Amino acid sequence: GFEGSGESFGIADKNDVWYMEIFSKGNVEKGAVWVARKIPNGAVSGHSNAARIQTFPLNDSETLYSTDIFDFAKSEGLYPKNAPNKNFNFAATFDPLNFKVARTNEARTWWFFQNVSLINMTAYQGLAMGHNLTTRMPLWIMPHHKININETLWLMRNHFEGTPLDPSFDVGAEAFNLPYRWAPLTWNASNAGYINQRSASTQQSYMSMVAHLRSWLPNEVGGILWFGV
Repeated sequence: GFEGSGESFGIADKNDVWYMEIFSKGNVEKGAVWVARKIPNGAVSGHSNAARIQTFPLNDSETLYSTDIFDFAKSEGLYPKNAPNKNFNFAATFDPLNFKVARTNEARTWWFFQNVSLINMTAYQGLAMGHNLTTRMPLWIMPHHKININETLWLMRNHFEGTPLDPSFDVGAEAFNLPYRWAPLTWNASNAGYINQRSASTQQSYMSMVAHLRSWLPNEVGGILWFGV
């Protein structure tokens, strides 16, 4: 796979929300490859420092992508030259999934999804644990109820409560069931590798933000940003 500098974005106005992922072309040439998808009305999505867009429709007004994305991947040997573009997997090509990515990134999205999803997300617990890297989560899910602003704020405070990943009960929690791990994320001891849980809420977060876009109000007052520091 290819891994240059990448980023994911939520782009929204009062009517629509788009999710975009972009990767630089590294040392190969100037430029970037990217894909953006519109989140359907009523759906929720999540992303946690890892590419989540897999295959995508090629002729769809609610999906946009860089025009040279397939040619670049094929020229760099990241995608077979004779393979059809419709089977192109953006995440697998530019940000291949591994244990660390699944356990520290996909796990946060899974926790959010399994708390609000209309469908049972147990099938993806293996992905969150880093044990099953083939069963990927959908890019968005339908929630079982409309999520309000207060609930959104609380969801961002999670430490994997109620799951096998809850750090309050592992050896690092000590006597006071502390959910925080200061540093590092990974370490080695006695020729074995270990990893701390990476929850959405961490002590090193310097700020958090929730955008509340109220389409029924005038533009001048419809958007509110809730900041936590």
